[in-house]
Amino acid sequence: MAVVMKAIKLAHCGELDSLTLLAGDGAFLDMVKFVKSDLQKPVHLCSYKASCAASLIGEVGARHVFCIDEIWEQISEPSMGDGGSFKEIIE
Repeated sequence: MAVVMKAIKLAHCGELDSLTLLAGDGAFLDMVKFVKSDLQKPVHLCSYKASCAASLIGEVGARHVFCIDEIWEQISEPSMGDGGSFKEIIE
């Protein structure tokens, strides 16, 4: 519940540009809906494929969902080698 309250507080203070949720729990669905629909802010979801709620994927949209198990090798290395970054992976 603290995560939800913090996100809403930041949003109402004008300090939330986007939300990146590192969880796949469906309990966050109302928060995601609020941030996306009411506040018109982009929402991204990072989670393990097997534990990500279908309701969250549906709300966020598949192109904004990043399965950690699919990109782990790219994000776990301290250096991308070619100067790349995680931001480049998700864009």
